[in-house]
Amino acid sequence: MAKTLVVYYSQSRGNTKKIAQEIASTLGADLAAIDTVQPYNCSYDELVYGLSKTETQNKVCPPIKPLDKDPAYYDRILLGTPTWWYTMAPAVRTFLTETDLTGKELVLFATHGGHRLGRKAEITCHTQTTRRLLPAGFILRWIFDCGFAIIEIRSKKGSATMPYIKNIPHEAIFSLADQIQVQPGQVVSKTLAQNDAVSVTLFAFAAGEEIGTHDSTGDAMVTVLEGVGQFTIDGVPYLVKPGEALVMPAKKPHSVYAPENFKWMLTVIFPHNN
Repeated sequence: MAKTLVVYYSQSRGNTKKIAQEIASTLGADLAAIDTVQPYNCSYDELVYGLSKTETQNKVCPPIKPLDKDPAYYDRILLGTPTWWYTMAPAVRTFLTETDLTGKELVLFATHGGHRLGRKAEITCHTQTTRRLLPAGFILRWIFDCGFAIIEIRSKKGSATMPYIKNIPHEAIFSLADQIQVQPGQVVSKTLAQNDAVSVTLFAFAAGEEIGTHDSTGDAMVTVLEGVGQFTIDGVPYLVKPGEALVMPAKKPHSVYAPENFKWMLTVIFPHNN
């Protein structure tokens, strides 16, 4: 029997959480919540009519915390999102870009606190957004049930090999700094590679933004692409300029602060047993 995991992001009124819990209970599936590194500290109206529009239109991918369940161990993923400005929530976009879904069955369900969910325009937005985020070699099939618009995504048999490095051009010369843009008051991330051995992520920090003290099980190397960033390792601050790199050793507490707008790449090498 296929192992099923229900993953959801729920903000403000908790509608998606309630539906996800009901689905997990009905299917006997495991449940995991997506949570952003930086919480949205604003009112419902500010979120719905302001921030959600800005983030979705700018395709922001806010950093998210690791799930307490690893999707790699499941055959089927049901992914729930609230509708933010006619499409999926930015945190769900981050999950899709960072999670390797190769060979898995993915079902996307959506909740809506305002307009009727079944409208064609909204469904089209979900479809187009999801299609752009998924790697080549996936097909989509619609399921309509009980007022839900559900997208089922299956990998094609015999499809081309999935790229190990994603979200940037292949066989073309490009600037890494141009692949991600600074957004006012935001920490923006774009995952280029993610597996058990290595993680490569681009970041764009607006001035004044930060990621608090934490540690990693692997060695982390930062390479600053644009602007100047402050990285603190075990209480010692380092100012890193464009073209410079810094290694933050595994299990040592570290933090990141943006004294000005800056872009950087993070490469983490994790312990790997052959």
